[in-house]
Amino acid sequence: MDGEAVQMNGVESKKRGSNHDYSVDIGGEDGQSETKTAQGWRAYLKAENILLCLLITSVVLGFAVGYVLSVSVELTDEQIDYVSFPGKLFMNMLKMMIIPLIVSSLIASLASLDSAMSGKLGYRAVIYYMATTLLAVALGILLVLVINPGGRSNNEVDPNKNKEEVNIVYAILDLIL
Repeated sequence: MDGEAVQMNGVESKKRGSNHDYSVDIGGEDGQSETKTAQGWRAYLKAENILLCLLITSVVLGFAVGYVLSVSVELTDEQIDYVSFPGKLFMNMLKMMIIPLIVSSLIASLASLDSAMSGKLGYRAVIYYMATTLLAVALGILLVLVINPGGRSNNEVDPNKNKEEVNIVYAILDLIL
């Protein structure tokens, strides 16, 4: 079966031993032929690529469902808060994992080096990490002072000075976040 030639639609293909792996000779210009390898979807999905395919499918499906819901259903602010809560919780958990992940990767990479190289490189890595962190914090503080998120502008004054009612569900969700 290995090396068996098959003729389909005027194109000669040669089976290479796998159930899904074929080498196809396609006639090119000037009598030269090109060889292309085509694998079946089953062989592609059985490998480690299944997670990538599922991730891309989930993102596309999420965009599609979000678009359909935004066009067809009018959601109140309260309903939007309920729907967005798991996403906010997920993002906060990811933020909590960033620092330990960076520190552990720095430690692991420095441990794999020899002692002479790790001292010099470790010092540079720590200085670089601290400098970029300081820059990010300074930029964040500067932007908060300039933009003033959550603050009212001078045009928005509440004439009745009414206080918002506290909803018990919002209080519980704020405790979790």
